[in-house]
Amino acid sequence: MAGVQGARLNLYLNIINPVSTEKFLKIKRLYLLGENQELVFDINQKFSSLATFGQYFLASRKIPPGKYQGLIVELEARKRQKLSVDFFLRRPESLCLFIFWDVKGSVGRQGPILSARLQRRPLGEDTIYVTCEDLDTVFAIRTDLNQVQASLGIEGKPQGLALSEDGKLYVVAARNKSVYLVETASFSVTDRFLLPLVSSPKYLVLLPDKKAVISDPQTQYVILIDLGSGQLLASQRLGHRPLELFYYLPEDLIFVSSPLDQAVYVLNANLSLNRKLSVQSPRGLLVVDSVLYVAEYQPGMIGIFDFRTGHLKNLRSGQGTVHLTAVERRIFVSNEKEGSLTILRAGQLSISKKIRLGGHPFTLSPCPRRRWLYVANRTKKSLMVIDLTSEKLVGEVKLGGTPFGLSTPLSSSYSMP
Repeated sequence: MAGVQGARLNLYLNIINPVSTEKFLKIKRLYLLGENQELVFDINQKFSSLATFGQYFLASRKIPPGKYQGLIVELEARKRQKLSVDFFLRRPESLCLFIFWDVKGSVGRQGPILSARLQRRPLGEDTIYVTCEDLDTVFAIRTDLNQVQASLGIEGKPQGLALSEDGKLYVVAARNKSVYLVETASFSVTDRFLLPLVSSPKYLVLLPDKKAVISDPQTQYVILIDLGSGQLLASQRLGHRPLELFYYLPEDLIFVSSPLDQAVYVLNANLSLNRKLSVQSPRGLLVVDSVLYVAEYQPGMIGIFDFRTGHLKNLRSGQGTVHLTAVERRIFVSNEKEGSLTILRAGQLSISKKIRLGGHPFTLSPCPRRRWLYVANRTKKSLMVIDLTSEKLVGEVKLGGTPFGLSTPLSSSYSMP
């Protein structure tokens, strides 16, 4: 019953007041106390007080909706602590419950000092949003701490998303054929548009004047939607399985990759065809200074095009080249099958560095304010955090679900630096 009708609870352990020497906490089980039932979460892990970002993922599970009024933490030697927490969980909510371990306060005591709290509303400008399609959840992560701070249930396999300059988050749900509007100030769904013509919409990109372009690889449609009313403004059927989208504001052009058609389509703002570029196995797209960069998945290449004059060069990136983003004149490229990240400089026709990550790195999103680059790693079910200054991996934010889309204010802007 919980699997079909349930709401989702995401459990995390947060470290507070750490000390210089390493301390350990073993959690065997958690017991969530409902009005008429007790739900058991088997954890059986030992946690260090010196966690990189001060947070551990514990569990994520669908549970019956209803009132919950306590949490019991079972430690080693069958020691138990009951924590006060009181909340009501409704379907289709997805909420985070945090256990806090006060390390300094626990020193010299018989047992650890623990407390529990349900999520609070995320902090606006210091937040990156992540869709996890297998959990029907959008996570909000604090970029100052690199910790999950809240989650929101979005039914129907949420995938592509984008954050507008006025603080509205638009999320595409493939199975529900919908776009959900999330007000980031309240972190709640305020509207939903059922999309016409499509059967499994995947990617979304924002245009000026509250418009969005959405692609559906199954029906082969690319559609233009008014985000104020949900009205269909234009549609175009393109090639075979149109996927990734990129909007280039300076020239008001939309770029669409179609891997099976071996083409990148260039559309005008009304979705009329401007031109078609022949590209082997295109996926992610990026335009910097009127130069188009294309992630070519099968050959593991980066195709570089001056879309006014034609092809410039191909650079070998790594197996499964899939996504690109730009920040501070650097272009970062994820190589999904190789488990790596490639870096090149805008305007230069050579690779400057490669970072080994492992797993399957996918979507990329920069946070220049905090000097981070976030990489969605689908097999690790985490966000990998790259320091933009040192260009090194510094840690992971575990999600418990498979990340798909990422969005920060910069990554959703109409043109890249």
